[in-house]
Amino acid sequence: MMLKKFNKSNDFFKLVINFNIQNHKVDTLNFEIINSDYNKYRKHLKFLTEFAKNKRIQEIYDHATLYVMEKFSEKTLSKILLVKNHKEQFYRDLQDLLRSMAKEIMYKYSVKRKINFSYKKTSSWWLLLNQNEKERIIYDNFEKQTNLSRKDIKILEIDKNKITIRFLLKIKPKDKAKKLLDTESFLRKTVESTIELFMEELKDQSPLRRLYK
Repeated sequence: MMLKKFNKSNDFFKLVINFNIQNHKVDTLNFEIINSDYNKYRKHLKFLTEFAKNKRIQEIYDHATLYVMEKFSEKTLSKILLVKNHKEQFYRDLQDLLRSMAKEIMYKYSVKRKINFSYKKTSSWWLLLNQNEKERIIYDNFEKQTNLSRKDIKILEIDKNKITIRFLLKIKPKDKAKKLLDTESFLRKTVESTIELFMEELKDQSPLRRLYK
C-alpha cells in the first residue's frame, strides 16, 4: 500500500489525511485540536475520522462536512442549510480545510473522476421539460434508487435544477440525510449532473418558541 500524507491546519485544529495513491481513497484521517476552545468539537472530529475511512476523495470534498453537520445538529436539516450559512464557524473551518486538502490531492494525482470546482450550467434539455415531465423522471429514479414511491415522497417544488421534497413516511433524520445525498448522487449520474435535492425545512410548531426566535 502506497500512502502519502497531507495536512492542513488553522488556529483551531489540524487535519491529516493518509491518502492511498493506488486506489485514490482515504486510508485514515486524523485530527489535532490546537485551541482548547474547540474541545467541544472533539466528538465531531472523531465522527469524521470514522466517516472518512476508505472514502473516495470526491466524497470527502462533496459530503464529509454535511454528514458531520447532520450527525450533530439539534434539528433535522434541509440539505443542510448550506455550510456557509451555519451559525457555527466550526463547520465553515472544517469544510475549508477538507476541501483545500482534497483539491491539493486531486491536482497532484491523476484521479479519473475529477472534482468540478466551478458551477456547471444546467442542461437545456432538462430546462425545457415541463413540470409534469420532470416530476415523472424524478419519481421514477427515486423508486430505482431508494424503493420509495409517490406514497413515501412528495415533490414540493422544482426550480430549474433545485428540487425540494418532503418525506411522507416516518424516517430517522440521519437516514433522511443519507437517502437524500445518495439519491442526489444517483440523479446526477443518470438524469442531470447539476441536480440538487433539498428537504423541506420544518417550522417550529410552538407559537411561544417562534415568538422568541
